[in-house]
Amino acid sequence: MFRRNSDRAVYIELDKPYRQTEQEFLNILDHIRVNQLSDADLQNLNKRHIPSADTKDSIILASTNAAAVYYNKRGYESIKSPESKFTAVVTGVFPENEYPVEEELQLKVGTKVMITRNKYDDSGHFVYFNGSIGTVTEIDKIENIVSVKLPTGEVSVGKETWEKCVYEWNEKKNCIDTTVVGTFTQIPLKWAWAITIHKSQGLTFDKVYADINRSWESGQVYVALSRCRRLGGLILKEPLVRRAIKVDDAVTEFSKQKTPDSLILKHIEWGKADKLYKQSMRAFWRNDPETMLASLDEAVSIRDDRDTDAFRRFIRLAMKAFHEKREENALLHEALRNLSKEQDCLFKEDDERASRIEQLTARLQTEQDACKQRDVAIGYLKKEGQRLHQQLQALQQERESLTEERELLKARIERLESLKWYQKLLGKDA
Repeated sequence: MFRRNSDRAVYIELDKPYRQTEQEFLNILDHIRVNQLSDADLQNLNKRHIPSADTKDSIILASTNAAAVYYNKRGYESIKSPESKFTAVVTGVFPENEYPVEEELQLKVGTKVMITRNKYDDSGHFVYFNGSIGTVTEIDKIENIVSVKLPTGEVSVGKETWEKCVYEWNEKKNCIDTTVVGTFTQIPLKWAWAITIHKSQGLTFDKVYADINRSWESGQVYVALSRCRRLGGLILKEPLVRRAIKVDDAVTEFSKQKTPDSLILKHIEWGKADKLYKQSMRAFWRNDPETMLASLDEAVSIRDDRDTDAFRRFIRLAMKAFHEKREENALLHEALRNLSKEQDCLFKEDDERASRIEQLTARLQTEQDACKQRDVAIGYLKKEGQRLHQQLQALQQERESLTEERELLKARIERLESLKWYQKLLGKDA
């Protein structure tokens, strides 16, 4: 970070083996890897050429695809039981050269197969793993299940799906997005009398029959031999010749540059210090002084860069930024105080408005109550008016009736006055 590290590449060799435990076999493999195989090594290795050996349970590692196809076809055709075929289901984009198993898988009871997927039980233990080799004992075409007898017991193998994915960097989320563009569904089995050395990489076998004298690529012999756990599990088809062992010159040259453990540890510590110094700077720029000081203190305890010009420049820059931030904070505090005053004034105005609103609300309520009372009085007066109107109409009708009676009486009086004396005497009307 502040103190420049060496520009020389650090050679780190992962030299702890996990597949093999026999020291003699490990020595032979290591000597092949760095092109230092001795005559004694070759002689010991060629003791594994045993023409009479039983290779029935061994997998054949072939240097060419043609040889692997030949061995597998020969083994499959030697089985006389009925054949079953399973066709893969392919969706989307899934290139043929990336198919993990055959698109049309042909199987018979007795077929020697390799499982190409891992499977775990509910407790997390392996049921079978990629590279397990066994023999087909039963085929269920209805359920698409194949029973395979492994050295550890019999297992049921059903269809599995492989996904073809594309990966893109998501700038907004700052992560990698994964998109599935295709799938391949098939029973994860391959014929396992033989496989190519190339396809055996990453696999481990207890018994190997190695056909490797026609190896044509650097590292092929090493890969083939190192697939086997034990030297005693290895059988050579024919004695190994030196011309078949090819080692890349770059690998040999690089292996000579092994870095001392002490220097590796130093580089690791320096890497930690660089990470902490960077972490401290990032914390400073995001205004996290607590993390900045903690990271800086830990970095200095690993590698003290305080005497470097770069560190001093960082401190000067940090102090300048600190003073600028302090001035900025002072301005912000002043602005905050002004805003607080404005807020108080607004609150006071709000209180006055609220009081005025309460007064107006009370007045409005009073007016509303008065209006309700007036409405009640008006209703009463309307009813009284209607009653009086009805009384008036009754009086008018009574008056009209009296007027009619008066007219009748008047007319009768006039008739009586017009009667003669003898009419009156007789009591007759005129």
